[in-house]
Amino acid sequence: MEDVVIKPSMGRTVIVLLVCVAFTIGGVLLILSGGLFDIALGIAAIVTFGGGGGYYLSKALRSSTTFTLTPRGIDVGAGGFVPWSHVGRIGQTKVAGGVQALGVEVRNVAAYVGTLTPEQQRAALRTAKFGQRVGRSAPATDGDKSGDLDSIRKRDLAAALNWTAARSDGYHLIFPLLTLNKPADKLAEEVKAYRAKATGRGR
Repeated sequence: MEDVVIKPSMGRTVIVLLVCVAFTIGGVLLILSGGLFDIALGIAAIVTFGGGGGYYLSKALRSSTTFTLTPRGIDVGAGGFVPWSHVGRIGQTKVAGGVQALGVEVRNVAAYVGTLTPEQQRAALRTAKFGQRVGRSAPATDGDKSGDLDSIRKRDLAAALNWTAARSDGYHLIFPLLTLNKPADKLAEEVKAYRAKATGRGR
């Protein structure tokens, strides 16, 4: 089997950039209007589209590869490797602001973290913490009540990934639409089909 490389769609990135700029400007205008409710909406728009959107855009523009499907497993572009035996569910989820994303459940988080270099672990932890700050009010979707943000900040990357999974339908690795070359639901089906062929098992 040949490797399949997933890269960001530059056309989609440019479109999303324009949308983020428009909503950020709209947020500024709402704040300047002076109304309490408008100010709250303006701040929310700036944080979500100016902060969150800008962060993921910068990652999409810097990264040439989102992830690579190999006969052995998933090689994550930002660092780390997950063998197919450690890959659980694959599906569509959302990130802060309701942005569509591809989610991958990692059955052995500690093993995945062990495949990252110390520098990659620090970068991944910064990304996880940023996501937590943007989505700190997001409730756990699996009933977990222990995802206290302040305590997670003092712990390790595995804890941060578990915090993310508790608020992302059980997915530890999240790849926002900006970093994908096609819709998340369609790509999820293709990843599952590749896994089935690579492992000789069903989806």
